[in-house]
Amino acid sequence: MQTANSLDGGMEKRIELPILAVAGVFYAAGAFTPWGWPSVDGYPAIERFIAPSFLTHDFYTNTTTAYNVDTLLAAALGAAQKATGVHYDVILAMLNLVRCLLWPAVFFQFLRALSGDRRLALIGALIGAGSLFAIPNLFAWGWLWGDPSTAMFALLFVTGGWTLFLDRRPASAMLLYSAALLIHPLMAVHGGVFVALIFFVDYTRAEKVAALTSPAAWLAGLIFAGLFLAQYLMLGATPDERLPTDAYTRILAYIRHPTDFIPSLFSAADWIAGIVGSAAALLILWKMRGAFLRGKLVAAGIASYFVICFCGWLFVEIHPVRFFVELIPFRYVIVGAPLMLYVIATFAAAEFRDGRWAAFLIFAALFFAATPAARLGDALVVVSAMIALWVFYRLMSGRGAIGAADALIARRLSPAAFLTALALCLLVLSPAALYLRRGELTIPRADNQHTLYRWALEETGADAIFLADQNGAPGFSHAIDPQRLRLVARRAVVASKDFPFLDQDIAPWNDRWQAALGGGAPRFVSKADGDALAGIAAKFPYDYVVRDAPLDDPRFTLAREFAPEKGAGEIFVYRLAR
Repeated sequence: MQTANSLDGGMEKRIELPILAVAGVFYAAGAFTPWGWPSVDGYPAIERFIAPSFLTHDFYTNTTTAYNVDTLLAAALGAAQKATGVHYDVILAMLNLVRCLLWPAVFFQFLRALSGDRRLALIGALIGAGSLFAIPNLFAWGWLWGDPSTAMFALLFVTGGWTLFLDRRPASAMLLYSAALLIHPLMAVHGGVFVALIFFVDYTRAEKVAALTSPAAWLAGLIFAGLFLAQYLMLGATPDERLPTDAYTRILAYIRHPTDFIPSLFSAADWIAGIVGSAAALLILWKMRGAFLRGKLVAAGIASYFVICFCGWLFVEIHPVRFFVELIPFRYVIVGAPLMLYVIATFAAAEFRDGRWAAFLIFAALFFAATPAARLGDALVVVSAMIALWVFYRLMSGRGAIGAADALIARRLSPAAFLTALALCLLVLSPAALYLRRGELTIPRADNQHTLYRWALEETGADAIFLADQNGAPGFSHAIDPQRLRLVARRAVVASKDFPFLDQDIAPWNDRWQAALGGGAPRFVSKADGDALAGIAAKFPYDYVVRDAPLDDPRFTLAREFAPEKGAGEIFVYRLAR
């Protein structure tokens, strides 16, 4: 039987770049989203930067005028649009496409630095891309997503910083962290915890001294510290603005992000996936502990993930402490997930190295199954459980080699050809992924969306204010939402889920969210009667209400009725005189 130990090192390096390129193409085909949530909550700030008169009567847009987490993004993209004439959302979509294409290569370099094994890193990047990096599927927050969120761009710099720190280049690493801090401060903070672990756990005494006495490292560190202090001071609330901890926790954790903050509100599928995924990684780490170049660092990093998640339960749900609420503890998944994926890749690489081709193929197929499963609600938990069961079976029984199949594969494919064939499978599947997601690849404009947007843009006053469901019926929300009313129809809306993170705006946002949209209740606006709608208008004036059901009330005049289109049924727009 031919094993991967016989793989020619030169050949393996020659296939790295093509395989990583294919992994990037597949990841982009399956995940890239040019325009979508949550990135669009930063777009009103860009619009206001470009045109200070943009929707001056829109509540959320007005919250972007003070310095906030989107201010630097708005300045950069606003300036880019003015300089190039290309719309800012097109620029951001193009940058996001580049991010998706590059991500497997960036992750490969991180695994290479962490493991010292290029083959392991290549396998990890390949199976990770094949699952759209949905495995391991841990608690609450996802690790990666496909829209052009600032968090996702920051993660490129965070991961690159880890790589440089592992490669003993702390000055360069701190410069990347400075960039991450400007893009998304919280991601830099979370990533910085792992940087500290690298320094204290992995660096030798001599390496610590060298880093701490390096003028370049000091300069880069001072740049980072200065930027961090500036961001902290500008984003922090004054004592007069600062909400009480209970109120802040209630709105941010229980109202805005309950299933991302509060463990008792996590779904059963979330718990199962997180537990089985973690258990599989921990079993590999224990049973194969001699296979890890930096076993102590990996164990410390994974332990830090569980400790911070525990603190997220204790100091958010049980005894709220504002520091931990602001930290958004479960977002520390950006450390836990890649480390667990590295552990899983170590297991897969051992199968490959020892010539257990059939077992490796089964494992890779399970990872690839995560891509369609992730689009089927809780189906991803089934894939997570199957991967965990396979790991338990292999490591606890010692079985898994399928001699006849292994021999057949070894006769027909060299190890390099085997990996190349696996990558080609992803390449062949990429057009299918794009086709199935074709509806998600459009940047919305008045001409390619529901007719309502063009009508609102051309037939209503520039100062008109709309009320529409955030969580309507599935067809309705596919076609109509407050974000597109604001950005496509360019009309103000009463309320939306777009969240202003400055203290002085949080309580007013919640007032609107509860009163006008029922706290996000399904079809709240469409089910409301005339008295309820008039009551909303008395508190938060508006001109038009958009519904999926007719309204029989003399106070409301039918302004326009739209026939079914774009997946939505009939749409009724009523005007309320004010």
